Amino acid sequence: MSYKIIFTFNLLWLSFLTPISLAAPSTKQVKLVRYPQVLSYSGNIYIQSGLENKFRKAKVKEILREKAIIKTEANSRIDIGIDEERTMTVLESSEVGIPEIAWESGQFAELIIKSGEIMWQQDRAPNNNIVIKSPVFEVKPPIGISGFLYDEDKVLAEAKVYAGAMEFSALNAETSVILTSGKSVQFKGVKEDGEVAYDVLLKGRRIPKGQLEKTKDLPESLMKIYSSQAVADRKKADLKKILQAKAKSETLGVGQICAKPGGKLNECSWSCLQNPKHERNNCLAELSGVACVRRRCNANGLWGEETSLESATALLKCKAKPFVSACDY
Repeated sequence: MSYKIIFTFNLLWLSFLTPISLAAPSTKQVKLVRYPQVLSYSGNIYIQSGLENKFRKAKVKEILREKAIIKTEANSRIDIGIDEERTMTVLESSEVGIPEIAWESGQFAELIIKSGEIMWQQDRAPNNNIVIKSPVFEVKPPIGISGFLYDEDKVLAEAKVYAGAMEFSALNAETSVILTSGKSVQFKGVKEDGEVAYDVLLKGRRIPKGQLEKTKDLPESLMKIYSSQAVADRKKADLKKILQAKAKSETLGVGQICAKPGGKLNECSWSCLQNPKHERNNCLAELSGVACVRRRCNANGLWGEETSLESATALLKCKAKPFVSACDY
């Protein structure tokens, strides 16, 4: 005989957000903690970690601490190194949390998907297993590349395997499926009074109400996006953009968004192109091949609307070094 109850997953989520007293790491000499570490990201990512009580923007190479929460906005993603063998990508419009992270090793046992989707890449069997949880499933990710989604509004879960194989079922359910490369499966849960609904069996086992669907083939386009090489190339490109943006920001002044030379929105720059190297002061625009060029700083932080100026105008605006001021048009 079973009894019906309503379980509020949000209470679990909020419970690990409640501040607690954290023990400081030992004063003994310990190995430098390298994980979990932010490897790269794209778009708008917000993180709350350790003793922080508010969200801030993610930083490359930062180490996540106790009660870490990661939020991604639309068209955003973040890659996090779990250890030498595992990486996780939190995809757009998602929120995930790590309730407990060991101070001296950086290891953790649980990852909670509150909403959204992650991609998990694992090269070999780990020293410590990590369980990925949502209100309707708990799973140990397999060797290979896999994906896990939870839509809290629809109580919809989905598991995907891009490389490898795994068994998937609803929480504590006896019915399961085997997913191999290129396969996916969904579990469609039920809400009662606005919350995830469960049946409770003997010994307090909770089983979410709902239906485990039949397995489906993943689209070929998705398989290409999450191939090992595509994932590696994407991480490399994301990191390159971050480093370029950092280098650019370090050369800009207050209010400036364009670089080389630094300029504010809608300001203009005048640059002398192909000027003789020995000339250090003036733009010799009267010489063949030398040109005075005006550009405008646009909202994307780029110098655009390039215009070559006549020699007479060039003598007034252009110098040997680039010059920035209010536009003259």
